[in-house]
Amino acid sequence: MKRFVFCALLLAALPGPVHALPAISCHCFQDRSFDPARPTAADDYYLATAQNRLMAAVFERPRREIVMAKQTGTSGPDLWIAYRAAAISGHNSATLLSARKDQGAWWPVLEKLGIDLNLELGEATRISSNLDQQIVADTLAEVGFADLATVADLYGAGAGSQEAILAVVIARANKQPPREIWLRVAAGEKSWGSLIDEAGMAADLDAAFEPLLAIGKE
Repeated sequence: MKRFVFCALLLAALPGPVHALPAISCHCFQDRSFDPARPTAADDYYLATAQNRLMAAVFERPRREIVMAKQTGTSGPDLWIAYRAAAISGHNSATLLSARKDQGAWWPVLEKLGIDLNLELGEATRISSNLDQQIVADTLAEVGFADLATVADLYGAGAGSQEAILAVVIARANKQPPREIWLRVAAGEKSWGSLIDEAGMAADLDAAFEPLLAIGKE
């Protein structure tokens, strides 16, 4: 209940036009740590944190900006596309998101502005038909977290962007194949929280990204 009260207060404090946004996806989490008695309770938090941390590092964006964007209705997929397009083209990400809302899709916006997302010479486009998943795959490869084949394997096994990111992060920490990690979660054998706890990352998942990102820059 506290989660929804907090979200309601947050949205009430935002400017009027925000109230009219459809399907607000509140990015608030009541459970933010692993509890062995409730092993899946913090899974959504861990998935969002991993995605946000990677996005913030790669595109040099404040974490607060990403969280606020999600709290006011912008989806994770749209943020990946907007930030990638902005980084390549120099256009403002907010302007791109507004154009996407007006057009109802990304391709008309990218085509009109002549933005080429440079997705690994077309390799990433063969991994998924979803543009955001292509960008995530390319990003994970660029920072050295996983090669495109590994991410393709995760997508092929049913993982989405968030799941692929977290599986790769855990895999780099505990030296297990990312696909194996994902399949254990998908089968209900393990929760994300339990795997993060076993990898020694539960106390501070955000801090755990620092050495991984450093390795990716080597």
